[in-house]
Amino acid sequence: MKRTSNWVMALLVLMISVTGVMAQKNRPAPLTDEQRAERMAQRMTQELSLDENQTKQIEQIYQKHFAQAKKAEQERQQRMQQMKDQINEVLTAEQREQWEKKQAEMRERMKSRKPSPNRERPVGPCPGMEPASEGWE
Repeated sequence: MKRTSNWVMALLVLMISVTGVMAQKNRPAPLTDEQRAERMAQRMTQELSLDENQTKQIEQIYQKHFAQAKKAEQERQQRMQQMKDQINEVLTAEQREQWEKKQAEMRERMKSRKPSPNRERPVGPCPGMEPASEGWE
């Protein structure tokens, strides 16, 4: 009986290990802004039959957009940090501790709402919203 239970335990451990290994996906490294711009321009080239000059122009447009977006994100983070610093100056130590705790709870709630790592998002209008046009699918 003991021998059988050992085999069953070993089999369960093996199954859990294999499942864990299979669940880990090898994800490629994130693309740089230049790589993303190139990839998007190539996709447009294939879909729209762009010539070489158009492809280069589209790629430059994407690169400029990504650089502006990165700069805007950095500026937003700086403004948020300044706001937090100003709030911390006003609060007492006890209030600051409570506020930081609530901020941490809010971040956890936001993390749980983010899309899955493979970026699958629902397609179509949000629940309760009417489509903008008759042809929505």
